[in-house]
Amino acid sequence: MPLLLLFIIIFSGCVEYAGPPTDAGETADAVVDDGLTPDDANCDLGLASPAVPALPAPVDWGVCPDGWDDAADGGHRYCLPRVAADCPAGTMPVIGESDCVAICDDGEPPEGSVVVDVAADDDLQVALDTAPDGAVIRLAAGDYAPVILTGRDLALVGACPGEAALGGISMDGGMVTLRGVAVRDAAGWAVSVTGNGHLTAERIHIIGGGAEATGGLFFDDTAEVSFTDCSIEGALHAGIRGSGELDATRLLVRGVVSDATVDRGKGMEFNDGARVALTEALVDDCTYGGISVSGDDGGAGAALSADLLVVRGTRSSPHTGKWGYGIAAIDQFKLDLAWTLVVENRAFGIATMGVEEKQIGTAELADVLILDTRAANDGGLYPPRGLDIDNGVTAAIERVAVLRSENVGVMLMGPLSAAVPLTVTARDLTVRDTVEDPTGLIDGQGIVLLNETDVTLERALIENNRAFGLLVSVYEEGDYTTHLTATDLTVRGTRSQALDEGAGIGVGIYRHAEVTLERALIEDNRTAGLLLYGAESGACDAMLTAKDLTVRETTGQAADGEHGVGVAVQYGARAMFERALMEENRMYGVMVFGEGAGPEPMLDLRESTVRRTVPRDCLDSPAGCSFAPGVPIAHGLGVYEGATAAVGRVLLEGNAHGLDVSAGSVSAGDCGGGVCVAFVGNDTAANGWNLPPGYDMAASLGTVCAEANDTLYAGNTAPVPGAVSP
Repeated sequence: MPLLLLFIIIFSGCVEYAGPPTDAGETADAVVDDGLTPDDANCDLGLASPAVPALPAPVDWGVCPDGWDDAADGGHRYCLPRVAADCPAGTMPVIGESDCVAICDDGEPPEGSVVVDVAADDDLQVALDTAPDGAVIRLAAGDYAPVILTGRDLALVGACPGEAALGGISMDGGMVTLRGVAVRDAAGWAVSVTGNGHLTAERIHIIGGGAEATGGLFFDDTAEVSFTDCSIEGALHAGIRGSGELDATRLLVRGVVSDATVDRGKGMEFNDGARVALTEALVDDCTYGGISVSGDDGGAGAALSADLLVVRGTRSSPHTGKWGYGIAAIDQFKLDLAWTLVVENRAFGIATMGVEEKQIGTAELADVLILDTRAANDGGLYPPRGLDIDNGVTAAIERVAVLRSENVGVMLMGPLSAAVPLTVTARDLTVRDTVEDPTGLIDGQGIVLLNETDVTLERALIENNRAFGLLVSVYEEGDYTTHLTATDLTVRGTRSQALDEGAGIGVGIYRHAEVTLERALIEDNRTAGLLLYGAESGACDAMLTAKDLTVRETTGQAADGEHGVGVAVQYGARAMFERALMEENRMYGVMVFGEGAGPEPMLDLRESTVRRTVPRDCLDSPAGCSFAPGVPIAHGLGVYEGATAAVGRVLLEGNAHGLDVSAGSVSAGDCGGGVCVAFVGNDTAANGWNLPPGYDMAASLGTVCAEANDTLYAGNTAPVPGAVSP
């Protein structure tokens, strides 16, 4: 999207609104002296102030479980697990324990069970083959060759003292219990479960892998695996890969690596058919990906649910520099995350990528924090996003915070088709402090909606982002619409990028977008508070309806003091505001620009106030004003170049020009039989130039009240009427 061009278009053709050229090439207003309205005129319209939006509830994990410590970030509360590092042989890290834990098991076998004791120099495979089903195999400390179990019902226990270390274990069918054992430097998979095998593992430590290693744990679509207090460290290519059933409690997967020839190194990879539940899990310092969940289109799908999950520090592939993501769910999936922290990953924190024209991917996120997502080491090939939800996914988000992402905080990108939209419901969403990707130029957006979407936001805070706080638009032209309904929305502090002085827009709504806002506060942004931009052909393809809207204190660009418009409606877009307040913005409180098509006005402004619009900061050094150098524009409502606006019970107060019109038109809307527009304390109440043939501003405005304006009217057409008491 040519954003730089749009920023220029916003203000093009406006310089003449201060007055027509004189013979000397300067500007001057043709002033009609109204004798000033008496000071006792009653222009109090009794307008109600817009309702203030409620802020989102913060992420809150509640009481941390044993072994997890309280942590906080910007008012959001979460928990971090204690876990030891650099544990010596014979010990292992366990989630929730700050000290290393002994691997071996000193418990007594169940009464009546057959016990087979195996020494380090015994042949373990023979002992397993000859042991009866139900036997307990106790392994003395030492190293053992890889073993294979086929259809067996056995328990393997590493007896204390010391460490029993296997070179690998493969089971096909059967029911096996594995407890207090290390698996070191295995070739292939360290632990493999196939053929309807059922594995119950407790305090298993998988470490590293040989040159021929494939990964830590593998389980096929027929397998059932239970892991408790288990750790996988330094595995090659994959910590866990599977398509069956896994239930894991207090699971650590750390330091999964990839060689320099392939893009591998995932902490966990769950494929079609997988059904996975994680509780108290940490995936840390892996290469390429933290967790991936991928179900085949038309297959069984893949499902992951997690409580108390931390995925952090994923690094890019050493082979191509790609990815380094936290959590990815692809195609047909069911992703349920609660009390989840995704921090310091690359490319994206959490991504859900559905199938075009199918709603077969679902995601539910509750009390999820996505922090510090950074660019991959791929030279900008894949710009990073904190939370990315794409295509025909159905997602429900509740108490989610996305902080300090690079490029985009939250990307909601629907398909290039109206057949199946991206459907997202988000309650209590915070997106804050997004910054530009070091390799990019126009980025740093808080939330972006693209293409066919159906998005509902309830209680959202979008704060201190860069190019846009909230952008609603399309990626490519097509027969689809980007839909957004937002209630209790706050967008503030959007500021210009370091490399692009034309950014810093609070809310941008562009072609093929339909947006409804109720109780919205847009404040302290830079270039513009709210920009609504339609098709330049005049077709109506961008629409905004807003009730209880406040746009205030748009401050202008930090680099040069330019702009600072409160609201801009352009090129055939349609906006209806009811109970709106625009105050202390710069240049324009509200500006309507460009040709409109159809009988409806481009702007319908009802029960609203536009006041105290101030000039740009760059006027302190007029040569620094790239647009209209030296001209102190500070208009409440400006309507230009074929644009149309309707006003119904509108107060224009304390502006340079309360109403400024050139080659456009303003008419009375729904005024309830009383005053349509009140001009109070403006330098000039109304200013009109180059109005359409036959257009009579005085007749069009309806009942007008004016009080304490320096001049009632300036321009080259008939004046507005004098003060009329309501």
